[in-house]
Amino acid sequence: MTDLFAAAPRLDPHLPYLADGPISAVMGLVLIVTATPLTEIAGWSLPPAFFVTLGVILLPWALYNLMIGRMARPHPAMVWSNIAVDLTWALGSVVLVVLYQAELTPLGTALLLAQALAVGGMFAAKLHGAQALLR
Repeated sequence: MTDLFAAAPRLDPHLPYLADGPISAVMGLVLIVTATPLTEIAGWSLPPAFFVTLGVILLPWALYNLMIGRMARPHPAMVWSNIAVDLTWALGSVVLVVLYQAELTPLGTALLLAQALAVGGMFAAKLHGAQALLR
């Protein structure tokens, strides 16, 4: 790992999952309830159903995170698949900005990039704790 990770404090590796659970649930509900205004704020041609679908996906994702966070030693496939999805979600957010840059409003761009950064941070926290979680 990098020096940054080596210098980071050793927190319980379950914490990112326990935090991601409620964060994902709230975000999922927000996306479902505010899909139309968010689509208008983003300024892109994707329909509000895109945000609704993401919101619906986030609800079981929240439960999956809580399940991993509550297990003393989760199965490695659960941990690594979770980390892979976080990475994919963060990169996907950046790809959306690139693909829709001509349509996105400045606020829409900022919101998507902020989400990519937030999910990327969660990815890094989970990756940092993976070895300790799987011992």
